[in-house]
This record gives sequence, C-alpha cells and structure tokens, in this order.
Amino acid sequence: MKEFKELPQELQTEIQIVCDSDPYGLNPRTLYKNIFYSTESIETIAKIFEVMPLLVKNIKEEGADV
Repeated sequence: MKEFKELPQELQTEIQIVCDSDPYGLNPRTLYKNIFYSTESIETIAKIFEVMPLLVKNIKEEGADV
C-alpha cells in the first residue's frame, strides 16, 4: 500500500473533501487506510463509509503498490 502522500494530488483532495464534511473530524489518512484494507465489495465499502463508489475504486487502484 502506498503512503497517503504518494497518492495523486487530486485523489488526496477528494479524500480531504470527504473528511472536511465529516462531523467527527475524520483524518484523511485514516479514511484512506480503512477503505484500502476493507475487503467487502466496492458498493458495500461505499455505503459503509458514505462515499461514492468511484472514490473507493480509485483508492483501491491508486493505493496498490505496483
């Protein structure tokens, strides 16, 4: 898994926007790691974290060490 700071800037920004709207002050790095390591389907992960499925897909793809 790549570090948060290694992700493309636009993906970091998308994650930050989600966290900025979270009433509990969720940390972007924590959200990234939690989504990346989740093993459910993309749709299920999106529902759990209340994010768009495309964001989950991008995190899974961009976060993987190639």
